[in-house]
Amino acid sequence: MKKATYKVILPQADDKAKATIVLGGDLTINTAQELSVQLATIIGEHESFHFKISAVENLDLSFLQVIHSFAVSAKEMGKRVSISASLSREIELLIKNAGLSQILTTEI
Repeated sequence: MKKATYKVILPQADDKAKATIVLGGDLTINTAQELSVQLATIIGEHESFHFKISAVENLDLSFLQVIHSFAVSAKEMGKRVSISASLSREIELLIKNAGLSQILTTEI
């Protein structure tokens, strides 16, 4: 099984506005804690965040909880979070059937 991949693309030069977080691979309980720690280190550094999720092998509730928790915390700090996800049909159906698709489609 492939490990999760995380990449933070920082804003250019003096613009601290938006950081882009690119996620893929194994986005499950096996990697959720590591992702949570990485997100906690950057939440105070930028005004807005864009999650770009693609090339996902596996995805589970723990990953969705990390993203949702980050988005709620950022909102409480007056920051914005947007999410774009390019997922396989199987993963999209799994999320939809669980009633959790709003987590990956809303902008906070």
